[in-house]
Amino acid sequence: SRVQTPSDSMLLLTKSLLRIISCCYSIKPNNKSVKHSRRTFTRFTLATDSIDALRKCLTVHDTSLTTDKSFFPSSGLHSAMRQYSLTPSIITCFAELGQVLEEILISYRLQEVEKSVHLNDCTSTTKDSSPTQNSVRLEFEQWERRLWSSHVKLSLVIGRGNTKFDAIRIRRSIG
Repeated sequence: SRVQTPSDSMLLLTKSLLRIISCCYSIKPNNKSVKHSRRTFTRFTLATDSIDALRKCLTVHDTSLTTDKSFFPSSGLHSAMRQYSLTPSIITCFAELGQVLEEILISYRLQEVEKSVHLNDCTSTTKDSSPTQNSVRLEFEQWERRLWSSHVKLSLVIGRGNTKFDAIRIRRSIG
């Protein structure tokens, strides 16, 4: 068996976390059963935790703001993680996962709302008719919002190293 280098290990970790996320995204929340809802919640929670773990691994800490460099003992590890695991194929894979997430959270809900509106139009006889049992909630669950937020934060970390907008740092790098 081949001895893995640290860069191979970091890339393997990133790929493993992305595989977990991909597996979790492979379920569509279209079944109304409690068992299915619980399974979807569990998968999306695992995906959120995996995204957050990857985000924490890739976040770059600005050590220029402190004189105590020991405050960020893992900054070298974070830099190495970004250097070795943010390959074009990994970034492409993450972008594709974002498209899947958009499809299963947003597009799916929009399609269900459209079906519900059409069904309500077909079954209602008066304007004051009560909503049918098939009506779809327009609001996202807390765990869906958390998953979307985690995905966006990881996108920011991949793009610029952290989730915070730092105008001073940007001015320093430009001028």
